[in-house]
Amino acid sequence: MPFEWNDSFFANYAAQGYAVFEGILPASLVADLRRETDKGREIIRREKGPQVQRLQPVENFDLDIGPFKEFGQLPELNDAIRRTIGREDAWYGDTNQIGFLVEPGERPYCTGWHRDRRFESEKLDAEEFRTIATRRHFINQFNCPLYQDSSTWYVPGSDLRPDLPSELKAAVPPFEKGRQPPEDMCPVEVERICLDYCRGMPGAVNLNLQPGDFAMYRGNGWHIGNYAPYRVRATLHGQIFTPEWKKVYHEWNDLRKERS
Repeated sequence: MPFEWNDSFFANYAAQGYAVFEGILPASLVADLRRETDKGREIIRREKGPQVQRLQPVENFDLDIGPFKEFGQLPELNDAIRRTIGREDAWYGDTNQIGFLVEPGERPYCTGWHRDRRFESEKLDAEEFRTIATRRHFINQFNCPLYQDSSTWYVPGSDLRPDLPSELKAAVPPFEKGRQPPEDMCPVEVERICLDYCRGMPGAVNLNLQPGDFAMYRGNGWHIGNYAPYRVRATLHGQIFTPEWKKVYHEWNDLRKERS
């Protein structure tokens, strides 16, 4: 069934902080992107090892950039994004910024529950952040799967408010030493622990995405990625920019580099 945008996307995104455009990518483009991301998976694993999670940006690697450029120029997708955040000057597909996410090659793994930017973040102006958090054209990013992908979990509406005590408790990682499970732990046990951890966050929903879906969400809401080697993953990922967000995005990244 062809994708059709309606006003509910605009209203729901404002309230929930995420939206899914089902089947919006043409099947032929999904096939072309699979070909390149399958090559990219092997490239990045040779460089970073079997547990690597991401290749980014795509233009820095020996890939055919054509399908990624076509992805960034899809009229129907550009229109849906712009109408959902209410800005005609939004864009998402710069090949010097987008990448893709892959499954771990050997062992299950999950990130910690996190917000990319938080109300309590150091060095960010609190009043500025509160203003930005209420404006839907800031802090938007996307996941666009080329294979079925149920890795991402999100807490609807959490982008609009500070942390709750129950969320901070649930966000404590299940493993020590950088959230990596012990090497001698049974992989099935690791997978079960990671799933319980995802489910333990109050109000969390699992985004069960199909090939060619496009999920956009506000990165300052609580979210997590949960992965297993047998679930093939090639999910395009990047920012949805407006001129104002691009400026603030780079300013915040400079502050992050100063802290590290």
